[in-house]
Amino acid sequence: MEEQWIRQNDSVTVERFRELDFQYLSPDKSNYLWGYQTHRETLQENLTEEDIFVPGYFVVRNKEDGALYTACVWPMHIPVILPPVDYLIIQKEYERLSETVKESGLVSYDTIIKEFGDRFEPFEYEVPNLKVIRQANADSIEKQFNALKLGKTIKEFGNGIAFDGFVNVQP
Repeated sequence: MEEQWIRQNDSVTVERFRELDFQYLSPDKSNYLWGYQTHRETLQENLTEEDIFVPGYFVVRNKEDGALYTACVWPMHIPVILPPVDYLIIQKEYERLSETVKESGLVSYDTIIKEFGDRFEPFEYEVPNLKVIRQANADSIEKQFNALKLGKTIKEFGNGIAFDGFVNVQP
């Protein structure tokens, strides 16, 4: 019965894809996103003692190629749970010549893992493939984090897509 319902929904989605202005996100990415978002609040509640940030997921349509990409925010090198996404929205805040500098931009997940992978540890949870950076390691990467070369801002990169604006089947 469930399989029949899924096939029917997929069929209607394909038929009305353009009419409803749907965007396509691969089943792997969309299924992971839904699983993560479903558990995010509970995960955050379980981490209050350690004060670890559990970021939400974003889906962004790139202005240049029209493809959908996943992203999450990592503000100011704080302790964070890191899900596998295409990009992190890095938010920096630091002092330079007695002034506070605030910068924000995209950095690929692969770059973050290359730069800080030895500071992250696997985080076992119902949602697979999570990584965590705890307070001591977050403190130790401040200079390296603030030296990250930022890419485009999220606004320059593309537009956010609501969770009801994409599907995992395509015409």
